[in-house]
Amino acid sequence: MRAAEVASALLLRDATAGEVKAATVLCDAQGSFGRKFLIAGRGGLNLTHSEPVENFPDRYGAEQERWRDLLEKFGPADLEQWANSLGIETYVGSSGRLFPRGQKAAGLLRAWLERFTMGQIQTTASGDQKFATKRSLRIA
Repeated sequence: MRAAEVASALLLRDATAGEVKAATVLCDAQGSFGRKFLIAGRGGLNLTHSEPVENFPDRYGAEQERWRDLLEKFGPADLEQWANSLGIETYVGSSGRLFPRGQKAAGLLRAWLERFTMGQIQTTASGDQKFATKRSLRIA
């Protein structure tokens, strides 16, 4: 996970929990919102790994402390809890990776987008960046 991915995960976790206090617009440069997520999920949508969170930073070479700090804020157990909060059942495969039951991204994306509509979250696609301002967070 890159730092931008962790930042987006934190934002989306808060959005899912209804804890985003400001109106938020998530922009996707793809033709439809979440398309890259769906494409990534074709191979089974590996959400995370089940190994102890203490081991994750070892995978990031010189940036281990940075990742240790980030993963304290949102780690593998948080990701699993987030998926479960959306009504998505998960399981650990023989590889030790965590997958949504059925290994499909579409159900997870649908549940996520439904949760957005309950809060102050809007989504837009096709590279429509008209909502972007100097205070925007752009995650590529």
